[in-house]
Amino acid sequence: MKSACASVTDSGITLLFAANLLKEDPYSSDGRASMLDALKGILQGTTCVLSVTDDVEVRRIVRVCDEVSFALEALRKPLDPTSGVGEVQPLALRTKQTTQLLVNVLTAINRRAKDLLSSRAQDTLRIAAKDVETYGVLLGSALKSYLTLYLTVAALAGAKSAAGAKQDVDTTGLDDAARSKDMCVAKLVATVALMKETVLLKEFDEVSGGDVSVQFAPLPPPLGSTALSSLAPRVVLAVESQDTAQVGKLVQDAVKVSKESAERTAASGNTLSPESSSTETITSATTAISDLHPALLALPHTTPLPSRAAADTLLSLLVDRHRALESLTHANAVSNVADGLASCEAATAELEKAVDARSATGAEAASRELQAGVENLASSVDAAVAASGSQDPAHTARISRLVSSLVISAPLAGAAARAAVLAGAEGPAKVAATEHWAAVSGGVKTELAALRKDVVGEGGVFEPSAVVAGHATSLAREIDYFDARMAAKDAPGAAACLPAVERVAGTMTAAVRREVEKAQEGEYKEGLGKELSGVEAALGKVSAASHALAALPMPLKVEDLKQASQATDDLRFFTAHLAEQVAETHTVLRRGVAPIAPSPVDVRGGVVEEAQSALVEVAEEPSVEKKGEVVQVETAAGLAAPETINGVEVMVVEGAEPEKAGEEEEKRSPLKAAAKNLRAETSQWTSHNNPIVGKASSLSSLLEQLSDAYARLKVDHGNPALKKELITLSQRIAKESAALIAEVAPVSTRCPDARLKQDLDKACERVATLGSQMRVTAAVKASNPSDNDADGMVIGCARNLVAAAAEVLRRSEAASLRVAAFSVGVAVVKFKRNVFRRKAGGHAKVFERKIAE
Repeated sequence: MKSACASVTDSGITLLFAANLLKEDPYSSDGRASMLDALKGILQGTTCVLSVTDDVEVRRIVRVCDEVSFALEALRKPLDPTSGVGEVQPLALRTKQTTQLLVNVLTAINRRAKDLLSSRAQDTLRIAAKDVETYGVLLGSALKSYLTLYLTVAALAGAKSAAGAKQDVDTTGLDDAARSKDMCVAKLVATVALMKETVLLKEFDEVSGGDVSVQFAPLPPPLGSTALSSLAPRVVLAVESQDTAQVGKLVQDAVKVSKESAERTAASGNTLSPESSSTETITSATTAISDLHPALLALPHTTPLPSRAAADTLLSLLVDRHRALESLTHANAVSNVADGLASCEAATAELEKAVDARSATGAEAASRELQAGVENLASSVDAAVAASGSQDPAHTARISRLVSSLVISAPLAGAAARAAVLAGAEGPAKVAATEHWAAVSGGVKTELAALRKDVVGEGGVFEPSAVVAGHATSLAREIDYFDARMAAKDAPGAAACLPAVERVAGTMTAAVRREVEKAQEGEYKEGLGKELSGVEAALGKVSAASHALAALPMPLKVEDLKQASQATDDLRFFTAHLAEQVAETHTVLRRGVAPIAPSPVDVRGGVVEEAQSALVEVAEEPSVEKKGEVVQVETAAGLAAPETINGVEVMVVEGAEPEKAGEEEEKRSPLKAAAKNLRAETSQWTSHNNPIVGKASSLSSLLEQLSDAYARLKVDHGNPALKKELITLSQRIAKESAALIAEVAPVSTRCPDARLKQDLDKACERVATLGSQMRVTAAVKASNPSDNDADGMVIGCARNLVAAAAEVLRRSEAASLRVAAFSVGVAVVKFKRNVFRRKAGGHAKVFERKIAE
């Protein structure tokens, strides 16, 4: 709703500009084009607002949902085998009607999801629609099994009744089929109810895009080592301030978390090998904690506290203990899921043998074994997903859907197997039962294979590239929130964002540490260890800066957060390279090929990337100059050469580091300051083989030219050549903005993170809108150079365009990392960071600082 209203507002402003143009020149082509664009924007925005608030459409969807719920409830009624086949026809008719209603509700929901502007509402409807498709298919299979078994049992009951036999007919298989049918109905009823609540928009705040009461499955809680790491700085501060009571309280909290972790480990059935290093670490840490904890609590308040070294030792022992426990839990989770999958696959094979042998007893035993195995597997998968720390809701929802399907399909497979055994040796009933059994068993095998791939296989939640990329994206988002608060000069809000940055970064470092510990010796492990040390060092600075803020008087000022801002910049730098190396190296290792260091000439690497880069226009290609054996790339900032410093591949630039404009320059020449800020933003990455950064750099150059023309026009108001130059430059800016969006489009399309993709698309839409507005505002200024209101419009539009383009660059970098992590063999633009040897003032800069610290 908010973006639709903003679109109407922006289009209204554009319409006013067009009216001013047409007032000056009724035949102005720019004025007419702007008027058409504005009218189209107003029409689209108002249509979107009306569609979101259309009560008639909402009532229609609610009515369809109610009809589906009523039809599903009618399917719960059980059939009596002794009543014969008279009840089959009504049930078959209700099944057909329910299927058609499910199709109708899916059509309506998919259409509605496109109209909603709340990302949470859209995601909820998409996931719910996928659930309806999955459980709808399962319901059809369950009903088919139920009817097949019912006819078989009814025929046996009729035959025994005619023969005068008194023994009851075995209805175990019929009961299993009925249970599967009822589970499918329950899942569908709950999903349709969620759709209904979402469509009513009573559970969503459309203005802020937030979710009020409809919640996704909660993300896994932070790892115990992360929780303990967050306690460490607080204990140190309490020790330095001689607050004995606070130290005792914090240590109690730490011991409580430690005990809870140990209890969870014991409850999950994890066992400690006496030879393992984890066991030694846990034992020694627990002993030391037991010795230190009572001593701290027994100290009177007037007694000086132990030294800072003692506090550091205590917390490091706690953290080591938890890291060992979590590493053990993680490894056992993988093992438990693999064992559960193997057990279910073995039970399915036994069930097939029983059907081939026409053994009712064997089918009964194998069916029970399969159902028990699926139940154990479901709990193991839940624990595995929690231990993995997966940050992808769509991936988690897919795994949950597979587990639910298996829970429903397990008794369904047993029922189908019994039907195939009881159907006799030949005849139409035998053919129908056998075909149905083959379909159900094939579905179970497919679901098991999909679950193995999604949980423990390539691309699963335990794959390092998936885990680290998910955490890196979440961390980038939290740092973006912090940067946005800093840009808005909201010091308290920025300080409130730091704990979330610490939590996500701590979770990510724990995941990478597990990968380092289990990796074999070699370049991969060594490189990960070096980059992990950089991330941990930056995280330590963030934690120190965050807790140092607690000692400052309120209210906080933006200047107080400069240290924290520098620390988050370092954290972003290391996180990006860490995620990139894990994605690239693990992909190579997965294919069974030894890692190959990239050639200095081939900065991006890959045949597909080379073919794409060859299509770039020759005029835009940076020149390459050979000096001895080192290949240097000529960039706007100076000569740059690829180097690997402590395992991180960067572009070392010989020129000076561009700086952002100061306050005085902002006041003196706002347009030039905006162009300088965009130049400083784009200089963070190399434009070599990166058209996105190249287009953004071109945009900054055009803004600089526009600033010069604008300054000259203010001196010489009546110069027609300057007016034409200003209009021409604004049109080129609009075209360059559209070209930037076109380069970003492939990255956005392939991005697997729905929230990141949405943020990137919104930033791109903003760049396109502001580029068009720049063309209009510049035309208004050219038509009336003495208009002071037009000055404010041009300057405001330029500043907003720079901010939107900078956001596009940051989001594109994060999206490219996600694409590289989740898409094997897909060419994607890579963002390589620039490291400058000199600052703008000409002083030497130790460019290894970010790597060494």
